[in-house]
Amino acid sequence: MAKTDYKSIEEYHQNFSGDILQRLETVRSIAIEIAPDAEEIISYQIPAFKLGSKKYLIYYCAFPKHLSISGVLSEELLTHFKK
Repeated sequence: MAKTDYKSIEEYHQNFSGDILQRLETVRSIAIEIAPDAEEIISYQIPAFKLGSKKYLIYYCAFPKHLSISGVLSEELLTHFKK
């Protein structure tokens, strides 16, 4: 059974390697660049960035052949991902 009690984004990322890990790190870097004051958390057992007490900027997670990105994405963040 897969691990489901992650305590940090680093711990989540440690379960991946190669291209998937690189893409996870890219998503994380873009989120930090766009919202440097956002809090990095694990929510629903996946990485997330939280703004203030209740607003989530982004959730993301990895699968063997793709990443899933969801949440309240800003236009600025979406522009980075379109590239």
